[in-house]
Amino acid sequence: MAITPEQHSAALANLYPEAAAAIAGWAPGRLEARAARPHSSQAICVSVFETIGLRPAATREAVLKDLLTLAGIGLDALHGVEIETEVREHRGVLNEIGGGTPTALDGLVWWPSGVMTIESKFTEQEFGGCSQVRPSKVPASDQRFDPGEPTKGFANCTGRHEVGSDLKPITRPLEAACRLTVRDRNRRPRLYWDLAPELFNPDVYELGRPCPFCGDRYQLMRNISFAYKWARDRDLPHFAFMVMLVDSAPASDKMRSAVEKVRGLLLREHRSRLGVISYEQLADVLEHRHGEKSLADWTRQRIADVCAGDAARCQTDPAFTRPNS
Repeated sequence: MAITPEQHSAALANLYPEAAAAIAGWAPGRLEARAARPHSSQAICVSVFETIGLRPAATREAVLKDLLTLAGIGLDALHGVEIETEVREHRGVLNEIGGGTPTALDGLVWWPSGVMTIESKFTEQEFGGCSQVRPSKVPASDQRFDPGEPTKGFANCTGRHEVGSDLKPITRPLEAACRLTVRDRNRRPRLYWDLAPELFNPDVYELGRPCPFCGDRYQLMRNISFAYKWARDRDLPHFAFMVMLVDSAPASDKMRSAVEKVRGLLLREHRSRLGVISYEQLADVLEHRHGEKSLADWTRQRIADVCAGDAARCQTDPAFTRPNS
């Protein structure tokens, strides 16, 4: 993503100082221009987790163990932990090669026996949904293109998981139950549904029903699928997905509910792999259990500054809509 030096400097200035210094050498675009905004979920995530990543191994492990406990995630073996934020280069894990945006991890935590993905939200109203069900402009080569209305949008999917759901003329003859499972020009088939039987209850992936992931469960599904596949590829026994949000934000209850609904879709043995915790809870852990008062105070002040302002306007800011699939 293109970003000017001025935008990069503004985004760095919006981070907790230790984190800003740690990532100053990132390639332009990894820290996005929108990270300069006070309500940026990227800025708060990078600030917190890059700073934790700077601490000694024992401290990193202790902090993460406390977070996992509060999030209700059942992981015991945490040794040799490494933390990285804004991870986007692993397109091959879910075969997200070609086409739109691959699974963009706000945080990736790994250790010799496991992995955990992190999704960060601040004032957003929902998690990211699948772009295939949203009307979008089509090229003149598309049979649906109307010269009289060249900007008219068309959805590529009906929103159901069944043969016939694919509405795009060049792939519809393939009769896929989900068009993301077939090649579309340079976009390779995604692996989401291949993994579904290993992660989700049978009724989740059965045919002839509304797609359970076309709404904002889509982003959640991709994150936990990524963690599972990463662990499976490396023969690791542990994987997890943790959602970070802000309890003071207007949509926090809705976001927590969405996480719980996805947890209910998982096979029983995997439900403890998914959990949610707030940045407010994290701040308390940092200060009272690990002596990180400065970072805790910065986190609380950032939340107070945003939630005391016009959070309702911020949460609908179109600049914070990230394209999917």
